[in-house]
Amino acid sequence: MTDLQTLLTEIDELPPEELETVYRHIVQRRHASYWLVPGENLKAIQEMMRPVYEQTAQMTDEEINAAIDEALDEVRRERKTHRRD
Repeated sequence: MTDLQTLLTEIDELPPEELETVYRHIVQRRHASYWLVPGENLKAIQEMMRPVYEQTAQMTDEEINAAIDEALDEVRRERKTHRRD
């Protein structure tokens, strides 16, 4: 592939119709790669999370916030551990 500056220069020289095509391609490519989750995966996630939802229904906001903070701390500890490996 050509270097980035050459690519940008070529894009700058495109006629408006072709520039619009490039723009739509980039928007579609970036959008499609982020949030597409197949329905069967969403169902599986919903089933896995059901006990958590049921548990939080009995919790106060403070308890929920404390549980979230604890989970974040655990993730941070795991990341630090993996960086040292």
